[in-house]
Amino acid sequence: MTLAVPPATHRVVDSHRATALSGSGTFLIGYDVESRAVDVTRAFLRRVLEIHEATGVPATFFLCGRTIEVNREELRPFAGHPLFDLQQHTYNHVLLKSVCIEDPDEGVRFFKGGTLDQIRDEVRRTTELLNAEYGIECRGLTGPYCYYRGLVDRQDILEVLWDEGIRFTRTWGRNEKDWQPVELDIQPFWYAPQGFPAMLEVPIHGWQDTSLRKTVGWTNLQGFLDGTNPTWSAPPLRVWSFRSVPTTTRAPAKTPACRSRRRSYGARRTWA
Repeated sequence: MTLAVPPATHRVVDSHRATALSGSGTFLIGYDVESRAVDVTRAFLRRVLEIHEATGVPATFFLCGRTIEVNREELRPFAGHPLFDLQQHTYNHVLLKSVCIEDPDEGVRFFKGGTLDQIRDEVRRTTELLNAEYGIECRGLTGPYCYYRGLVDRQDILEVLWDEGIRFTRTWGRNEKDWQPVELDIQPFWYAPQGFPAMLEVPIHGWQDTSLRKTVGWTNLQGFLDGTNPTWSAPPLRVWSFRSVPTTTRAPAKTPACRSRRRSYGARRTWA
């Protein structure tokens, strides 16, 4: 099934914020698999496979190339698995944009983004690795660290990603302080004003899991559950866990295919 580009009268304003709210939606699950430690990654892969096969819930892995290199066989069962989709997270976890975090506990911290040449190389290497190892045509990417407003202000980066075959991104994952949480009314949108009407942004909502666990305490399970219990509702948008489709032109008539026609409630991020 293919998700059509929405008309100009779509329910979002300023290209990203939803105004019409609904009480139901779909929970999008994405895992950023980036650890250098093979024991951590392999323990995660064993457990996540058990959980998703037991529940029948689909999810997408956004893999760093460096992580694929040392877990080639461990990742193989997920390639072609009906519940899992493999996409990328750059090769060495190079940031697409600089991030200046205003953390109320740790103060201001700055992390520099990569150059356009670095970004192109990082994305290309991981795309080629996924294709060579698993026959996967990579179309999706999570931006390392994620950013406030995603890539709406970086047409140059969008052009690099488009040229490298990326058709959907998860890059909006921080608030105006480059911190957490991200409101749930920031819903999936298209980079049409930037000249890429068929590139979809799927923001990451709420708290990034590791940030929330650190804030409430790693052993405070109830605090973590309370923090992930949304008080917002979100509008419907028919997206789920994305499949890759060939696209060769800058503004194709078709956009990334989806696994099921469900409503988008929010994308959640966790690490492995």
